[in-house]
Amino acid sequence: MPQYQFVETFEVNESGGVVIGRSDEATRYQPDVDLAACDGREKGVSRRHAAVVQFRDSLHLIDLHSVNGTFLNDQVLPPDQPYPLGTESNIRLGTLDLKMIIG
Repeated sequence: MPQYQFVETFEVNESGGVVIGRSDEATRYQPDVDLAACDGREKGVSRRHAAVVQFRDSLHLIDLHSVNGTFLNDQVLPPDQPYPLGTESNIRLGTLDLKMIIG
């Protein structure tokens, strides 16, 4: 089974968020953080899967009604609910495992 190291650096400002998902050639959709190169489609990552947003002075993860679910530290996230991210968080989008480090 292939293993990937995918490093993406991004900033989240107070007025917006960062969409995590996978690009789609047919519609030319491009998320802010594109997981297509990590077998995102095969691992069940939606085009608009989740978002990282600034909420109440900290960063939060929100599921964007993904088909295959968003998990934060092994807990499934209901859609549209912000969940706080720790300094290091384990995230699963579909079956794709990620580690988010905030610094």
